[in-house]
Amino acid sequence: MRARIEAPIQPSVHAERCVHTRVTDASCRACIDVCPVDAWVIDDESLGIDSEYCDGCGLCAAACPQGAIISLPSDWSDQFDSRLFVRLACQKAGVDQNGATISCMHALGIQQLMRLYRGGARHLCFTTGNCEQCTRNAAHGLPELLGQLNVLLESRQLSKMELRVTGCDDWHLGSDGVDQSGCAPALSRRAFFGKLMTRSQSLHNELTGPIEEPTFTPPARILPRRRRNDVVPYVPQIDTSQCNGCDTCVSLCPQQAIELHATPRADELQYRLDAESCSGCGICVDVCKQGAVSIERWRAQTQFLLPLKARRCAACGAPFNLPATTKASRNLCAVCAKTNHASTLFQVIDPG
Repeated sequence: MRARIEAPIQPSVHAERCVHTRVTDASCRACIDVCPVDAWVIDDESLGIDSEYCDGCGLCAAACPQGAIISLPSDWSDQFDSRLFVRLACQKAGVDQNGATISCMHALGIQQLMRLYRGGARHLCFTTGNCEQCTRNAAHGLPELLGQLNVLLESRQLSKMELRVTGCDDWHLGSDGVDQSGCAPALSRRAFFGKLMTRSQSLHNELTGPIEEPTFTPPARILPRRRRNDVVPYVPQIDTSQCNGCDTCVSLCPQQAIELHATPRADELQYRLDAESCSGCGICVDVCKQGAVSIERWRAQTQFLLPLKARRCAACGAPFNLPATTKASRNLCAVCAKTNHASTLFQVIDPG
C-alpha cells in the first residue's frame, strides 16, 4: 500500500482548459506520465488527482500543454527585483528563504521560462537537494527544456538563458549582492544598476510590447517571432495527400491554431496554420481520422496555408471542401464518403 502524503501546496485544475474536457478520447497523458507518485488517475469516466498521494511537486503543471494545471502562483516571478539573475531553491535543498523556494527545479515549464526571459532573466541559479536520489528527477526536465528554449533564442539572434546549479553555501552567498558564487560574476552596486539600465534598454529593443498576463497564452506568443522562419515550440502541419477537408481540426482546436478562411473567390477556401497559437495539446492529431495532422516541436514553420476547393455533396447536398491539390474527383462530403449508400437501398416486393 502506498503511503499517504500531506503536501503543503497541491495543484489546482481548470477543467475547462483540459483537452479531455473537449475530446473524450484525447491521447494526452502529460500529467500522468510525469507524476513521480502516480497521484493522477484516468479512466473512461474521469481524469483527476488523488490528493492523498500528491506531494505537490508541480511537475504536472509544467508538463500540461494547455495550462490546465496550476501549481506556482500566477504572480510568483514578480518577486525578483532585477530579473537579470533569478535565484531559486527546491524544497529539498534545506533553504529557508521566503520567495526563493519552489517545489522542484523541474516544476518550471516553458510558460514560466519564457515569462522570466521576457521579464529580463538571463541567468537561473538553482540549489537543490540530491537530485539523483529524488523521485522528482524528471527524465525530460529543466536542463533539456532550457536547451530547447535556447535553440529558439539562437534562431532569433537573442542572448541565451544560462542555468547554474550550485551548492547551498554558494547559493546563499548570492543573496547579499556581494558574490554570485557561480551564478554570475560579482558586481559593484554602481556596476550592477548600470548594467541593469543597459539591459532594460536592450530588452526594449529585443522584445517590444507589454507583458500580458492572460488566462492562458500559448508559449510562442509570450516570445512572439519577428520573422517567419523563427523557431517556435510547436508547429502544426497538414498532409495534403491525406486530408479530406472535414474541418474537424478547425472546430476543435482550443487555440484556433488551424482556421478555415474564405478567399475572394467563392469556390476557394484555405486552412490557415498559426504556429504561434499552437499549445501542442495534440487534439488536432487525435481527432483526424485520416492521420493528416501532425505537430512538430522546436522548429521553424514552413506551412502557413493549405488551399481548398469548395464543393457540394452529391448525396446530401451539404457544402464541403477538399485540398486544391486533390486530383481524384470526389463529389461526396467526408461523412457520405464513408457511407455505402447503395447498401441502404431496398426493394419492396409484393408477395401477391
